[in-house]
Amino acid sequence: MRLVRQVLALFDEYQSKENGKHTLRAMKENARQGFWNGARPPFGYRTIEAGRRGDKVKRRLEIDTSEAETVRMIYRLHLEGTGAGQLGIKAIAHHLNHAGLRYREGRRFSTGLVYALLTRETYTGHHWFNQTDSRSRQRKPREEWIAVAVPPIIGEQTFRQTRASLTSRSPKVTAPRIVNGPVLLTGLARCATCGGAMTLRTGKSGRYRYYTCSTCARLGKTACKGRTLPMTLLDGLVVDHLAHRLFTPERLSEVLVEHFARSRGAAEALARQAKEAGRALTATEEAIRRLLEMVERGIAPLDDILAHRLGELRQRRDELTRLQAATAHQRRAPARPLAPAQLAAFCAAMREKLLSADLSTRQRYLRLFVERIDVDDTEVRLCGPKDRLETSLRSGTDPLSESVPSFVQGWRPLPEGNGIFLSD
Repeated sequence: MRLVRQVLALFDEYQSKENGKHTLRAMKENARQGFWNGARPPFGYRTIEAGRRGDKVKRRLEIDTSEAETVRMIYRLHLEGTGAGQLGIKAIAHHLNHAGLRYREGRRFSTGLVYALLTRETYTGHHWFNQTDSRSRQRKPREEWIAVAVPPIIGEQTFRQTRASLTSRSPKVTAPRIVNGPVLLTGLARCATCGGAMTLRTGKSGRYRYYTCSTCARLGKTACKGRTLPMTLLDGLVVDHLAHRLFTPERLSEVLVEHFARSRGAAEALARQAKEAGRALTATEEAIRRLLEMVERGIAPLDDILAHRLGELRQRRDELTRLQAATAHQRRAPARPLAPAQLAAFCAAMREKLLSADLSTRQRYLRLFVERIDVDDTEVRLCGPKDRLETSLRSGTDPLSESVPSFVQGWRPLPEGNGIFLSD
């Protein structure tokens, strides 16, 4: 009897797996045809009847006007704010709750809910089905996702700008105190002696504000002799230097010429890297082809082990494809210098942002082009990413709408420096 029960249990398990496989296949086909598979619709949408197939009702997503307006408001608050700069996720949740707006079933908006709404690709008109495994809850490879066309609530450009902004504000990239801090150079200014951060100190009940070495303030002059500068002085020097010395057509042209020369010098190494990635990509695609051929011929069943191996190979293929594309992008050195009119227009736009924009916008532009500010006794040294200058120039769009700062080779030439010299 024990043997019989084991055999029956095996048959039941096999039948359950077969039923699950056929059900998933039917749901995938339903999604390919643009129908909704029965889960609760995302916030901002509702389901409507789109037809019948026998006794089964086919449904599609339709925009829920009241919820959709809340979604659009959340994106506007993050990108435009309420007049005093962009709002972060926590500030948006507070704003919505304070205004009496609620999520479904009267739930108050939380930071998790707001973040989920700001990162949901469905709102651009592209919903994805079959993203995760129903049992393991693991994310499936993107090529297994099924695209479902839905009515868009926001535009693609708005969604890209929001994702870039969220990435730049991530605690893994920039500390929260830096994102929302009222100090222009927070997170950038460093003491040249010890490398410690230059933090805000006040005097006369806040009437006077200074940048001072945090190491000296915490541990005393035995740890670092320290230095203190008036905030208005250092802010003005840094902004003035960027606006009137770096962002001029002549100086920017010199910086980019040096950058191009170094980029071409690394072309041979990039070519080798791209060639190796190409060979590995070919081998990976051949391995995937052999596995699929074995399954099609019935030589090996597509069990969990084989499916896991196939997923690993596909992930490896995606990584190699991205590496190959990245090396190809880096190898594309410009054939001719940038047009003088393009340089002049870019410099004028950057000067306007740095000199006339609100504090939040100036902070973001500073962090885009400046990686570190070393404050010494007689000079202030600014370092920043050269490739960000090139990318922003050639894109012809606002650099903050494309991506977030990256940590790459600085634009400050060595050894003579590109410093701002201060009087004693």
